[in-house]
Amino acid sequence: MPTRELLKYKAEDNFKDFYERIKSLVPELERFMVASLKVSENQGKIDRQFYDPRGMLDEVYLDIFRNLPEDMDLNKLKHLLFEKSITKIDDLLQQEAETSTAIHADNILKQELNRLQEKWFVDVDGDLLLKTELDDISYKQDHQWSPPILLDEAVEQQLIHKLDLDESNFLSEEKRGLMGSVYDRIPSRSRHMLELFVFGDQTQKDISEIMHINEEKVSRMLRIMFEKFRLI
Repeated sequence: MPTRELLKYKAEDNFKDFYERIKSLVPELERFMVASLKVSENQGKIDRQFYDPRGMLDEVYLDIFRNLPEDMDLNKLKHLLFEKSITKIDDLLQQEAETSTAIHADNILKQELNRLQEKWFVDVDGDLLLKTELDDISYKQDHQWSPPILLDEAVEQQLIHKLDLDESNFLSEEKRGLMGSVYDRIPSRSRHMLELFVFGDQTQKDISEIMHINEEKVSRMLRIMFEKFRLI
């Protein structure tokens, strides 16, 4: 059994062979991690090409290597790998959100304002503007819309294929932007369900066990998300 082989490598403190074997058991895990981080980059939640999905997976594999229970079967191991990967992604996004908030904290803005001699205004987006700029027509126009969120083309193709969407419906940048906007509005837990299904090739039963959510609820949430994309 594969898990016995992994336990043998663990007992020998042989991480090299353990690493190669566990990677071969769940190849869809890397596709899931790569696509999930790519979407977060598209949404502006993390810097582009700053985080290495394979490096993050290495940390997951090392954690499993150190703590692999002796009674774990292959199915449970796969679920545990996905669960730990989701936790790793959530921790990263939370860290990025906290860092972003800290950089734009009120006390920093106040310090900057005190150094200025002219009359300035901080708008709702946190942008620093001269009050005279508020009368500029271009400012008013720019704040009436947000730029479209375009997903990576490979991510789009996986979504279209897995959700059985009409590919010809997403040729224009406008429709691609709508797809990105729909994706961006999906809450975190529902997004993980969608990504496990689309990028991780997990069944509804698998998703239920990975996320510890009733399978009926998983089915209902996926159905709702599918309909949102089909209505674009």
